Amino acid sequence: MAPRRGGGGNGGGGSVSSCPDAFLTTIEQVSFANHVVFLVILLGISIFFCVFRKRKVAGKKLLGLPFIGALFFITLCYICQIVATVLQQCGTASFASYYDLRIAIVIFSYLGNYFLFVVVIYCLTSMLRRQVDHVNAIYKIVSLTVVGLMGILMCVLAGLGAYLNWSNKERLFYGSGAKDYYDIAEAYPKLQAAYYSLYLDLIGWSLALTIAMVFHTIISIVVVAWILEEVDYNPESAVTLNWLLNLGQALSLIFILCIAKHVSWRRPTVTDPVGFQTQYAYNGDSNAQGYYHHQSPEYIGNGNAVWANGAFLLRPRRREVCCLSQNACFPAPRGCSSQRHKYESMLIHNNMDDPAFENDTDLQTQSILLAAAKHDVPTLRNLLRNSSANVQDLETGFTPLHAAIAACEPENEFEETPANGDTNGVAKEQKPEIEGAVKTMKLLFENGAIWNDLDTNGETPGCVAHRLGLKELYELCVDAGVRAELLLSRLDEYQPLGDDESDQDNEDETEGVDVEEAENGLEVLDLSLGDSHGDESTNNPNYLASNLTFNCDRLLDSDANGVMMKWEMTLMRRSAELILPGSGLRVLNVGHGMAIIDSIFQERQPTSHHIIEAHPDVLRRMKAQGWYEKPGVVIHEGRWQDIVPGLVEKGEMFDAIYFDTFAEEYKALREFFSEHVIGMLDPAGGPNGDGGKFGFFCGMGADRQVAYDVYNKIVEIDLFEAGFDTEWETIPVPDLDEQGEWEGVRRKYWALSNYKLPTCSFIG
Repeated sequence: MAPRRGGGGNGGGGSVSSCPDAFLTTIEQVSFANHVVFLVILLGISIFFCVFRKRKVAGKKLLGLPFIGALFFITLCYICQIVATVLQQCGTASFASYYDLRIAIVIFSYLGNYFLFVVVIYCLTSMLRRQVDHVNAIYKIVSLTVVGLMGILMCVLAGLGAYLNWSNKERLFYGSGAKDYYDIAEAYPKLQAAYYSLYLDLIGWSLALTIAMVFHTIISIVVVAWILEEVDYNPESAVTLNWLLNLGQALSLIFILCIAKHVSWRRPTVTDPVGFQTQYAYNGDSNAQGYYHHQSPEYIGNGNAVWANGAFLLRPRRREVCCLSQNACFPAPRGCSSQRHKYESMLIHNNMDDPAFENDTDLQTQSILLAAAKHDVPTLRNLLRNSSANVQDLETGFTPLHAAIAACEPENEFEETPANGDTNGVAKEQKPEIEGAVKTMKLLFENGAIWNDLDTNGETPGCVAHRLGLKELYELCVDAGVRAELLLSRLDEYQPLGDDESDQDNEDETEGVDVEEAENGLEVLDLSLGDSHGDESTNNPNYLASNLTFNCDRLLDSDANGVMMKWEMTLMRRSAELILPGSGLRVLNVGHGMAIIDSIFQERQPTSHHIIEAHPDVLRRMKAQGWYEKPGVVIHEGRWQDIVPGLVEKGEMFDAIYFDTFAEEYKALREFFSEHVIGMLDPAGGPNGDGGKFGFFCGMGADRQVAYDVYNKIVEIDLFEAGFDTEWETIPVPDLDEQGEWEGVRRKYWALSNYKLPTCSFIG
């Protein structure tokens, strides 16, 4: 609602003695109906807003304080308009009191418009940039500057509008008022024109979906231009324009709610090709491992899997690409016959041009998805005899696993799902459906269903189950992931058949071969040369050669990857309390970073404090901060792979060991605790002689809950095999997005609400 121009009135306190004589003309009735109708619309928007805010969706961050402010002040504006009109028509208030309400209306109107402007220019554009992982401090500064300048203009306009209404009241009823009233009244619409022109320009480039705000602003400019041109007052035109203004504003609020409700906010960022974090793979030989842990690893999409012993497994490094079925091509382990699979993929590629093949494939896919959604196990078993369990719907990206789980979603979309995947509250009538889904999922896993395929919303089947609170189905996905990843890790430990020369030949033949999306959505081979490498900024050699940036709350590399951040302090402090419970103990920390945990260790006054650090920038900072001169502190410069064997050889023993590295695979952590910790952790150490403790930053797969749970189970199994008993403590993590922790960081390495803190000790 745009503020009206002050002035006019017929003087006096009004001669109408009763309300039945009010609203006699059509113009008065239509004008009053305008305020009432849009007040009702705003109340409806407010109700929907309250319902939507209760739901756990990422888009609701768009509906923060600026949106609440816009909704609140615009609603107040309509209420004041209605009250002022009723009081005027019924003659229960003087025109002087009416002008007092007009002052409030002007102020509320500008405040509402300004907060709506902030939602679109700052909040929405910030969320969009964060969604595509294009967060930069300069954009935030520019947005805040624009918002600040518009805020200043808004305050000036609101002040002038209120001043004109007050001055007009003083002039008409008390014979006083400002001498410069007419000068201000003449300048006021010109300033309005400039304000709304700038408003239009800024809104126009922000987002095409805010066309309603553009429409609203254009009408505001028309109204102001009408006043500037001193066109004769036309009540019918004025009421029409007012209806159009209010319609544009109401549509703007509705569009913002729709944008916030959209499922797109749940999708992964486009610069994160991971979709799901496999554990920290990079291209290079196994001896060139990196340092530090928070890398978003390379993952090549839904086809990044291999077939082994009846299961599709993630493949952390791209070597050859094998077509295992008519539905997809997958990177395969060494020893795969390149020529044979090239031939198969060419046949598939050629068949894609056949319309009959396309129709048959689509019909087969839909039949499998329908059987999975109905939990029709016999039909699904028959269909899978001649097809793959990994077909996907071209529109939604649903696999049979997605369909089987999504079919269990409650029909009422506003029904609250159990928190944290707890299904204790599942209704009795839903239990048969859950049991059917369990049987369906087990059949799909038996037939090689990939546990972490992504749909178009960027959700794995486990993500869907977790979001819907279906714990039993979620655990099936987690267990499937654990089986697949354990099998893959074990297979990776063995030297494949064939000599190194044949391996080299195979790798040469597939060099430059990439997997790309075909027009029909299936993955086929592209034999053209191209770079198949993922993001190399977090590979170890590149990381160690990069320039680090130390801020008060974060440590970033030259590509703005988060190496370590201050929000981790709570987690590290608790870990230090558990592994180093007293003073006078011996501690080893691998990875100094921001000195968070080493500073906490120093507070506990250890007798011996060893630190292993490889990055030159961190080492220079340690020297500047006096770490080399601290009593009992021993700094080892270099990679832990080069330092730790020497410590073991010297017989160095510790009461506590902590591991926190960046740009390394999970197998580096496994190598550390399975081969080295056992030789350095004192079994008779600790304050009571009950044995030393080992801890590490547990951030594997922390971009989504299902990945995190899979890797926590894997690491617990591997720790047990290495002779360690692991105790887990759950620590809540605040909403880092709302706190702005990721602004200026290339990609998030943590997206969960709870952290699982491990404390390891020798079994027995």
